[in-house]
Amino acid sequence: MAPEELSSTRYIAHDNEPPSDLEATRKTILEALTAAVERVERHYAGTHHTTGSVYVGVEGIILMNHHIRHLPGAKSVDALASSTLDKNSRRHLNAAILHSRIAPPRTCSRSSFLETSIGTATLVLLYLLGSSSPLHYPKNWETCVNAISGALRLASREEMSEDGCEVLYGRAGLLYALLRLRSALPKATREQVEVVRAIEPLVADTSLTTLVDDIVERGAAGAKEYAHELNGNGPPLMWSWHGKRYLGGAHGVAGILQILLQCPSSTIKPHREAIAKTLEWLIGIQCSDGNWPHKASIHPEIDPDEDMVQYALHPHLPFPSPHPPFRRWCHGAPAVLILISTFLRRARTSKTLGAALSAHPDLEPSILSAARKAAELVYRRGFLRKGVGLCHGVGGSVYALLAASQILDTDTIARDADEQRDGGGEEGGEGGETLRKAAHLALLAADWAPLTEEGVMSTPDRPWSLYEGAAGMCCAWADLLRALAGKEVIGMPGYADIQYSR
Repeated sequence: MAPEELSSTRYIAHDNEPPSDLEATRKTILEALTAAVERVERHYAGTHHTTGSVYVGVEGIILMNHHIRHLPGAKSVDALASSTLDKNSRRHLNAAILHSRIAPPRTCSRSSFLETSIGTATLVLLYLLGSSSPLHYPKNWETCVNAISGALRLASREEMSEDGCEVLYGRAGLLYALLRLRSALPKATREQVEVVRAIEPLVADTSLTTLVDDIVERGAAGAKEYAHELNGNGPPLMWSWHGKRYLGGAHGVAGILQILLQCPSSTIKPHREAIAKTLEWLIGIQCSDGNWPHKASIHPEIDPDEDMVQYALHPHLPFPSPHPPFRRWCHGAPAVLILISTFLRRARTSKTLGAALSAHPDLEPSILSAARKAAELVYRRGFLRKGVGLCHGVGGSVYALLAASQILDTDTIARDADEQRDGGGEEGGEGGETLRKAAHLALLAADWAPLTEEGVMSTPDRPWSLYEGAAGMCCAWADLLRALAGKEVIGMPGYADIQYSR
């Protein structure tokens, strides 16, 4: 491809042929993962990289190390050994504690896990719950508890016009932190009884319900205002950020609903109808090519021929353009694909969401149809030029396809089995096709270093970080290896990696 053509798209075209030799694919990805983890750790060896941010700081490397522990087939790899990862995480956490200011937020719209000190506080408490090894800089753990409890108290006190509910900075990001702590309590060490007792009230059903209800109430108020502007019916839930009604993962509807769907059933039961109808609305505005508008408007506009940009997934405004937009994980197909896959998986096993599915008999086939179109788009246009990170790059595309594979591949396998029983199907079927597409993008990403050197891929601002760089791709590779080994996928770190609470 000529240099002038390279700039004409934001994705790299590939042959659309998923690998057939999955064992060779697994070995190549494991080698790429090992090399990338070693390079990430070398980059973050000092303490000067701390930012107080899981999104781009050393805190995100702690999350990466946790994510890739106990990886199938990696026991003999020193860089991926649990003891090595734990030692590195302890060093990074000591650096984060030393250089971070952990304090209650002034507003709940700046209280998230990914981009505020709430993330650092959460990581400190998670470490204490799961380890008996002391930290070198033992900051009072009560400071961490007080920061999180202070944020929780703010949640419902702020005026309804203050709508900072999104994942990257706001209330949904705080809710994620609480869910993460809650999921760690059953595995807490006996030495941490005092810490457990301090955390339990923060993550109890009553506390989660207070925050969930506040987020949903703000979404209902936003939907009412939106419906008024439409002069008609809109979705039951709609949030805004900086005055714009984003639909994607970082700042929008898909991200907020994603966190809500990881909550205990009792906390979301009163809102299941609103969630289901909002999903119906989202599916209804999907574009013919499988993408979504990046924000809700009175007249949503999208060019069906536009390219898909990074995980965030706003459809790209095609060049030439005097001012190409800077887009993040805020918008588009991958975030919605992860959302609808999460909803359907949970609805199939949960009475609470299962009832919503039963009340809307067209919802499941609509989800499957939308997921197929979106997955095909992400596969064709998901090998992105802006690197391998979760927010801007290929890592987010892989996670979207991994999520889709959990509903599309199992649906295909079940359909093939029915056809075989009826005598109308061929043996073997197409089971695993979406997973193979995820493996293909992950395999292509193994060449990210030479592609970057050649200028085919660009270098992110923080090329080794969790959400902008290689650390995020390491998590995606690890989950892809789990899927290929028939193990459960953890999910996108800091976003879709909470086990559902019954």
